[in-house]
Amino acid sequence: LKPRKPDAPDGSWRARAPLPEGRDHVGVTAAGGKIYAFGGFVGVALGWTIGRVINLGTNVYLKRQHFPPEQIWFVPWWLVIGAIGFAIVVSLLSGLYPASRAARLDPVQALRYE
Repeated sequence: LKPRKPDAPDGSWRARAPLPEGRDHVGVTAAGGKIYAFGGFVGVALGWTIGRVINLGTNVYLKRQHFPPEQIWFVPWWLVIGAIGFAIVVSLLSGLYPASRAARLDPVQALRYE
């Protein structure tokens, strides 16, 4: 069903764009999951970068004190993969309840609610 509206110049009616349709919970969960997964990737990358900066700063300090450089901050790859996997699992689980509620809402009613 396409809503119609009067055309101002001559008073005739013309078709408008269709109204939005309800979404299913899978689509809403996927949209939320992408956000959380992206956050997981950014968090891992930020943590790795901060660790590298700490390592670099510590080695500069050790070199000035005439000590050999050390590998102080080390993150194994299995931990990185596990953290990203954990972020994805948490995102999917935390997105299911709001997604199921959003899928049951009528889009027009949801926009009217304040």
